[in-house]
Amino acid sequence: MSPGESRAQSPWIGHVLLALGGVAIIAVYLLGIGGPLSNYDEPIYAEFIRAMHESGDYVSLHYQGAETLQRPPLGVALYAVFSSLAGSEWGLRFGPALLSALAAVLVGVFAARETGARWTALVAAALTAGAPTLYVYGRLLLSDPPFVLACVGALLTTMRAQQDPKMMRWAAVCLGLGFLLKSMAGAVPMLVLAPWWLLAARRHHQAQRATIGRIAIDLAIFSMLAMAYYIYGFLVHGQKFWDEHIGAMVLDRASGELGPFIGIGGPDAYLRHMGAHDGPLYCVLAVLSVGGAAAIAWRERSAAIGVLVTYALGILLILSLISTRLPHYLLAIYPAIGLCAAISAERAVRTAGEQAQLAIVLCCVVAVAIFGQGIAKSPPDITRPDQASQTLGLAAANIPGAARVYSLDWYTPAFGYYAEKQWTMLHSNPEVAAGLAAMDPFAQAKNVQAVPPWPEGTFIVAAHESSLAAAQLTVLQLLASAEGFVLVVASRPKHPDRGTSFPAAMSQAQGS
Repeated sequence: MSPGESRAQSPWIGHVLLALGGVAIIAVYLLGIGGPLSNYDEPIYAEFIRAMHESGDYVSLHYQGAETLQRPPLGVALYAVFSSLAGSEWGLRFGPALLSALAAVLVGVFAARETGARWTALVAAALTAGAPTLYVYGRLLLSDPPFVLACVGALLTTMRAQQDPKMMRWAAVCLGLGFLLKSMAGAVPMLVLAPWWLLAARRHHQAQRATIGRIAIDLAIFSMLAMAYYIYGFLVHGQKFWDEHIGAMVLDRASGELGPFIGIGGPDAYLRHMGAHDGPLYCVLAVLSVGGAAAIAWRERSAAIGVLVTYALGILLILSLISTRLPHYLLAIYPAIGLCAAISAERAVRTAGEQAQLAIVLCCVVAVAIFGQGIAKSPPDITRPDQASQTLGLAAANIPGAARVYSLDWYTPAFGYYAEKQWTMLHSNPEVAAGLAAMDPFAQAKNVQAVPPWPEGTFIVAAHESSLAAAQLTVLQLLASAEGFVLVVASRPKHPDRGTSFPAAMSQAQGS
């Protein structure tokens, strides 16, 4: 083979390696997503999807038989399409996991094209996909992954729009999709990117490459997408839409009215979360990457890199100012960190001189190590698959009839999902019950109540053994047990000689 032929083949080899890297990231994100649902928000979305499949209605959300206006249905409908490929937990999580992985791959492709160095794709994609928060929450059945992908699209097209006026329309589309996917959460990237979009519009108009008419069309496209859900909501639901969506889901969350049941407190909550969950090494690299990109933007007077830096810092600042703070709200920042790392690394390699090849290898090794460390980190307890909820829920599903099932002092919407029956959470603390009952979608389903009063007659209830003992329920039959939790037929004790105490029922079941 001649040297010329070798040089001709090298780009193809590079592209193949990059493609394999992208496939590897997608494969890693799709591995291990088949476990039982957690008691995070996963079972709520799972019930949305089940209702869509059963009713054929893909433009509304139903939970436990009640319609909720908690959020736009587009992302859930997309998951419903994906889940039709496999009727299991793997199918439910396939959509979010795939979209999160694609966001990382997209950032990598963009990094390679912008820097002209293919190896930066590995750095950008690995540091995005290897962020522990993105790896955990980006693979759960949550509404964020489609929104994050729209945010990535808005960021990259806005960066490109600083030089290419054709990208302005795509930026408008992506920003509009942010609202259509996640309602007013779309205002966060819009507030950060809109000034750059307007500056690009002015610059291109002055250069006579973008007419007023084209800019007006772009703004109209954005407005149409951004307002579509609100127009539909008000036309169909009227005041109910204002009360349930605008009031509870937008205003109450922004003001922190949903605490202490939702969110992590304090304006430094996200910094603390990143330090604790993403780890000191990732945080140090994030600071160096964003700081390095800021210095590059200033030195090179690069508007595109300026967009990137202000996006990373602006998203973090705005999210910190919103009173309700949740770890998965932070997902949109990690693609920006990965891209900042790739740009900073590429500029650093330029100054390495004869040691450039060694510097490239070092950057790639560090990126792969961060990725490996990130996907190996233990997830928070609340996001882990709940085997007990699945076991007891499936046992309840096998009970003939459509009798309502209950859980006692146990927040387990996953049990309700697996039971495939109407589920009510009973809580012995009236304040906790009132707080949960006021939250969507439980407020619409009316399936949270304080006890006493107890359900009439006998009822099927799942609870921890200690909760049953503390409540002094009379256990009539033990149906299933798992990890200290039990599913029983119980009633409120009326006579000391009627029924069986929980310890006695447990002993009888073990003896048989």
